[in-house]
Amino acid sequence: MEKNISNEHVIELEDVHYSVPDGTEVLSGVNLNVKRGEIMCVVGASGAGKSTLLKLIAGLLRPTSGSVKVLGVDITFLTERQLNDVRKRIGVVFQFGALFDSLTAFENVAFPLREHTNMSEDEIRERVFELLDAVGMRGSEHLLPAELSGGMRKRVGIARALALGPEIVLYDEPTSGLDPIMAGAINSLIADMRERYGVTSVIVTHDIHSAFELSDRMAMLHDGRILVCDTPRAIKSNHHPFVQRFIHSGVREV
Repeated sequence: MEKNISNEHVIELEDVHYSVPDGTEVLSGVNLNVKRGEIMCVVGASGAGKSTLLKLIAGLLRPTSGSVKVLGVDITFLTERQLNDVRKRIGVVFQFGALFDSLTAFENVAFPLREHTNMSEDEIRERVFELLDAVGMRGSEHLLPAELSGGMRKRVGIARALALGPEIVLYDEPTSGLDPIMAGAINSLIADMRERYGVTSVIVTHDIHSAFELSDRMAMLHDGRILVCDTPRAIKSNHHPFVQRFIHSGVREV
């Protein structure tokens, strides 16, 4: 599974702290590196700061202190315009798809192409159909989000995230609300996107079983820090009491 992973770090978080306005510290010294082509799953208890970590990588939040480097660029103090240049190289798949309700599946995927490129309509059409085909949604391009199942919306969301050819894709709870069969299908799709497009994936997930199945490495957040970051096999054999308790708790919403 690691054949497409290089030693180049495309995401680097160094001593990252993040506090909410009331002063509560959500992250307190996070250090994390993600290699090009890697599938990294971030897991942890509810409120551990998983989604905050994802937003920091996407440049949607700025750390209170520490540095966040993405694709070799320290994004910590960039202007909004400079951030947008980096964001074009990052795709984000939101938890509930975040599709535009009034746009068809085709139009949702075409949206970033029309906003951020000079592609002709024929080129956009070709690109959208390529992506919809890649995620198994060809033939559903005329449907509105309300006409799609949860799994179908996730697939369209993945296609839209890939529209601009990003080097990194960030997934926020990609299997949330899906039955085990569809969750497995989404996991397979994420792996396939790495093989097909060479993207690096960071996945925040409540599904520990999917994380073990999908990831090259897993990072476990606890008390605002990365408690352990290792391969699924090494995580399973880690003897830290919290790690073992977390793995065997049987709690799905984590």
